[in-house]
Amino acid sequence: MIDFIVDKFYYLFLGLIVLSLVQRHRGRGNSKRTATIFQAILVFIIYIGAMVIKEENLEKKWIIVPLAIVAAVLYFFRSRIIPYKMHCRNCGAKLNAAQIFMHDSNLCSNCDPDDKPEEEDESEDTEEDNPGNLPDAENSEREELEASPEEEQTGEDKKKQES
Repeated sequence: MIDFIVDKFYYLFLGLIVLSLVQRHRGRGNSKRTATIFQAILVFIIYIGAMVIKEENLEKKWIIVPLAIVAAVLYFFRSRIIPYKMHCRNCGAKLNAAQIFMHDSNLCSNCDPDDKPEEEDESEDTEEDNPGNLPDAENSEREELEASPEEEQTGEDKKKQES
């Protein structure tokens, strides 16, 4: 068992560090990224314990010490170290891997307001809607300026028609 831990846990540790880096660049989950770092630290504690036991030729029963430390930390900080949920907390739908590992909200794409795609019809500006590709605020001011001379003309026309 000690040889297995020494041989394999180093790669598990590196995998958790890489997952943390991916979560940093792609995810919206600071608490899940922190949890991944804590998990990597716990794996590293077990790895170092096994390395010390192997190098110092201690009895294999001493692996209980790092395992007990990890078990105690997991017990007392379980909500911070294991924040992953498999199902949406609102509707109970099954979450995909990105939502499980990258998002703190634990919501499916239907329930998460930050995950919903914006409607393309509203966000796209066409030449007809926005001539000259002006921002909407400038476009509305321009329309007001263009509309005010017409209103004055129609007001003057109304006065001429009344007299």
